[in-house]
Amino acid sequence: MSNVTPPPPSREPRPSHPQPPNAPLYGEPTYPQPPVPGYGDPGYPQMPGSVYGSPVHPGSPSLSPYAAPGMLQPVGLRPLRGIGAATRWLILASGVVTLLAAAVELWGISLLGGLASGRTGFESLQMYDSVTLLLSGVTGLAMIGAGVCWMIWQHRAASSVPPAALRRSPGWHVGSWFIPVVALWFPFQNVKDIVRGSQAPVGSGLLRGWWALWIASSLTYVASSNMMNAADSVPELSAALNVSIAGDVLWIAASALAWMLVARTTDAIDPSDR
Repeated sequence: MSNVTPPPPSREPRPSHPQPPNAPLYGEPTYPQPPVPGYGDPGYPQMPGSVYGSPVHPGSPSLSPYAAPGMLQPVGLRPLRGIGAATRWLILASGVVTLLAAAVELWGISLLGGLASGRTGFESLQMYDSVTLLLSGVTGLAMIGAGVCWMIWQHRAASSVPPAALRRSPGWHVGSWFIPVVALWFPFQNVKDIVRGSQAPVGSGLLRGWWALWIASSLTYVASSNMMNAADSVPELSAALNVSIAGDVLWIAASALAWMLVARTTDAIDPSDR
C-alpha cells in the first residue's frame, strides 16, 4: 500500500461585496445625498411674521410693522392705549382747569381795580381768595396727574420702539425731567426719538411748538410767582396776575399740542386694530 498524499483542498476566493464606484478610503460608503437647502431657498425653514418680503432667519426677532427696515423690534410691546387715553384726558382736564384759572385771575384784576376806587369791598376779596385757593388745588392735582401719566406713557413708549432709535434708555426718559438744566432739552430729544422710532405722523412743527410753549409757560409761571411774592401794591399785584394769565394761555396751547402728540404716537405704536 503506497502512501499517497491527498492534494490540498482548493481555496476559492471569498466573494467580496460590491463597492460603489469612487469609494472613499477606509471603506466609507458613499450614497447619493439630497441637496441641503440654503438660506432663502424654498426648503429652508422660515419664521412667520416677516415684513418687507424678506425671509427671517430662525431665532432672530421679527421686524415690527412700524419699525424702519433693518431696525429690530424690541423684546416686548408695552400696552399704550390705556395709559395714553388717561394721559390725554388729564391733559384735557388740566387745560380746562387752567382756562377757569385765567378767568378767575381776570376777575381778580377787576377786583383790584375796584379796590383802588373804593367800589370793591373786602368780602369780595375774601371770596376771590377762597375761589383761587380751591382752583389752585384742583389745577395742581390735574397737572400732577397728567405729569405722572405722561411719565408712565413715555417710559412704555420708549420701551416699545426699536432701541436703535433711542439716544437714551427708557429710565432716562423719565429721569431727565427731574434733572436741572438738562431738563431744558433732554426731554425734547427723548420724545423726538420716540416719534422717529415709531414713525408717528408728528411733524417737526408740532413737536417744536409743543416744547417751546411748554418752556415758555413754565418760565412765565416762575416770573409771575416771583412778582406776586414781591408785590406790595395794587398795580404790582395786577401786573403779576397779567403775567400769570399769559402763562395760562401758553399752557393751554401747549396742552393742545401735547394731546395731539400723545394721541398720534400712541396710535403709531399700539394701533387700535392690532
